[in-house]
Amino acid sequence: TPPRGPAPAAPRRPATPPATTAPTATVPPPATPAPAPVIPAAPVTSYLTVSAKPWATVYLDGVIVGNTPINEAPIDPGTHSLVLRCGPCSEPQERRYAFTVEAGATYASVTTDFTTVATPVVTPATPTTPAPAPTVTATPAATTTTTPAATTGAKFPFTDQPYRMGRLFVRYPIMGYRYNQATGVCAGDRPCPHFVDLDVSGPGGEGLVATPAAIGVHGEIFPIEFAGLAVSYETFRFATDHTVVHEDGSEGTFGDAINRVSVGARVRLPLLNNRAQGPLDIIADIGYAGQDFLYFETTDVENAWTFSNLWANGVRFGFGARFQVISPVTIHGDWHGTAVGSGLVSHEAEVGVQIRLYKMITADLSWLLLSRSVTIAKQYAQEETAAVGDFATGAGISIGAVF
Repeated sequence: TPPRGPAPAAPRRPATPPATTAPTATVPPPATPAPAPVIPAAPVTSYLTVSAKPWATVYLDGVIVGNTPINEAPIDPGTHSLVLRCGPCSEPQERRYAFTVEAGATYASVTTDFTTVATPVVTPATPTTPAPAPTVTATPAATTTTTPAATTGAKFPFTDQPYRMGRLFVRYPIMGYRYNQATGVCAGDRPCPHFVDLDVSGPGGEGLVATPAAIGVHGEIFPIEFAGLAVSYETFRFATDHTVVHEDGSEGTFGDAINRVSVGARVRLPLLNNRAQGPLDIIADIGYAGQDFLYFETTDVENAWTFSNLWANGVRFGFGARFQVISPVTIHGDWHGTAVGSGLVSHEAEVGVQIRLYKMITADLSWLLLSRSVTIAKQYAQEETAAVGDFATGAGISIGAVF
């Protein structure tokens, strides 16, 4: 029997394919609306208003803001220091405050009166736009407040603002000097015989120094703010090295004296009263002026010269300006001319600076210039003429009061 082989394998059933699952669609959740952006409210701007009687210079936190009135100056919330310094007061006065502007406040106002001893008022002003009610507190700094004095100076009839009422100065001039006399031409084109050509200056021809007898007094008064009266008297005494022989035969040196007096109306136009610097005063005046003039002549054949004084009356007119740079310092300049019926013409110019030393006491340092010319005409056998002129310039040192 043949050997048996391995039994045939049972037929395999085809494998059943796995069941296929249909894909499931994923639906995203509904989008959540983004929150609306938060827009911060615009900050409320705070403003400061300051007024004073009379006007004052305002310093906020140590920085100058200007002169009152100050209207709607922007200011940050917080604590601030405020200083008001009286401008036209004859004695230095100031008020100091520490105050707080709360966040959201719109307006703050400060009012002070230097003409009374009442405590200045710091109050909120009414806001012009809807805003939280402003809260402002103020505490005067007791240790630094200057006690106000009584009102000084006159008052202009139509306002309540004091102003400078007047000034009075005594001046000592230190001047260089030059004198010239030129003989006119007479008959036959010859020099007139009774006058002399003379050119005199100080020692070494460099001018000279006025003697201690030289002095001047100047004053003005303004009963009302825009109109007043000005008066002055000045005498210049000069000595030269020009040799002269006196009647007794003794020798000496030529000297001269110039005396001048004036009185007239003065008008004033005040400007820039509410600026950081000022005021600026424009000055104009017109009035009487009298002054003397020296001339030389001879009346004999021995050539003995004599001198005579001519007193001349005329009209003096001019203009000028004064500007207060800072509270104690004022610069000034002016020009005056004189027209005299006798033919004398003069020009005066002055520039200088005034410094308040203490209360009303004021010093003035000026540069002066005086130029004069006149034609002298006298009748001898014929009419003779001479042209006379003098020139003086130098410094003037004054002390006085501004009130």
